[in-house]
Amino acid sequence: MIISKRSSKDKMMFTLYTNKIYAGLSEYGFYFFDSRKWKLKYDLNRNSMIRGGLCTEDGSEYSIYMLFIEEEVSVGLPR
Repeated sequence: MIISKRSSKDKMMFTLYTNKIYAGLSEYGFYFFDSRKWKLKYDLNRNSMIRGGLCTEDGSEYSIYMLFIEEEVSVGLPR
């Protein structure tokens, strides 16, 4: 089941995971686009589940999606 209602805790979890991706890959030459810039660049719907994008040194680009089931969200969040 995909999360349909997003609380501020859910949004924080997505932000933390996105930051981990950025921190882990930036030292290897990847450029990270946050979700707003990526959606503007590709004219995507603002409600898209996309979390951002990565660009490699050779110009290849990859979209980042994070999909979780409800149980994963509740386990991943501190209470």
